[in-house]
Amino acid sequence: MDLRDTCRSLWMTRSALRVQAELKKWRRRIRWLATESRLGYCPLCEHAARFVDTSDNHRESPICLGCGSVPRQRALVRWLRARFPSLRDVRIHESSPSLCTHQLFSGQSSRYQASYYWPGLANRVVGDFQNVDLGAQPFADSGLDLVVTLDVLEHVPDPMVALREIERTLRSGGLHVFTVPRVAHCETRRRARLTANGFEHLQRPEYHCDPISRQGTLVVTDWGNDLEARIASDTSSTCVAEWVCDPSMGIHTPIEIFTMQKP
Repeated sequence: MDLRDTCRSLWMTRSALRVQAELKKWRRRIRWLATESRLGYCPLCEHAARFVDTSDNHRESPICLGCGSVPRQRALVRWLRARFPSLRDVRIHESSPSLCTHQLFSGQSSRYQASYYWPGLANRVVGDFQNVDLGAQPFADSGLDLVVTLDVLEHVPDPMVALREIERTLRSGGLHVFTVPRVAHCETRRRARLTANGFEHLQRPEYHCDPISRQGTLVVTDWGNDLEARIASDTSSTCVAEWVCDPSMGIHTPIEIFTMQKP
C-alpha cells in the first residue's frame, strides 16, 4: 500500500468522517449565516433544523444547515422510517453514501455496510468502506434486508447488471430503496457506454458531484418513464415509485422514491 492509499484509508475511517462532518457543518453555517432560513425537522439530524435555499433544483435544495442533507435524502429517510421503526438488526448495504446518510445508518444499524467504488483497487477495504463494483458484488446471496442507493444508478455503466446483482444479494422480500433523477415524459436513454478504451459519449457529457472525486461522476443513463417496466422485465423483482412531500422536513416539492422488492 503506497502513501496515497494509506492517506485515503485514514481519511475514510469513521472518526475522520465525523471530523469532516463537523467541519462541513460549521462551514455551511458560516457561509449561509446571513441567508434567510426556515425552521423544520430533519429526519437525518432527528431534531429541529434550519433549511436554506441554495439553488433552484428542488431535489438538492433546501439544504439542512446541520447535517447537510438535501430533499431527496430526507424523502428517502422519511419513507424508510415509516416502514422500519428500528434499523438496529436490519442488514443494510448503502452504495456511495453521503456523510449524512452514512452517519445516520452507521449509528442506527449494527449490520450496516457502506461501499464506494475505486476502479483498480479490486476488493480492498478503504477505511470503513468496502470497494464494491455494483455490477460484481462480493456479498453472499440473500444476505441483505435492505439496499440503499441515492442517485447512484444513473452513473453505473450497466445498470441492469447492477440491479440483478442487488437482487441476488437481497433476501426473499428484501428491498432496494433508491432515488434517481428521471424525465417522466421521455423513455430511458444512454448518455454514454463503456468500451475497452473508456467511455464513448453518445450525448454531451454531464457530471454530478461525487463525495470521493473532485471531477465528479459521469452520468451514463437518463432514466425515463419506463424505469419500472425495465426493472420488471430484466429482474424478477417488482418496482414502484411513491411521491414524498413534507414541507416541515424541507421537502417542498414531491420527490420520487423507488422501491424494488425481491419476490
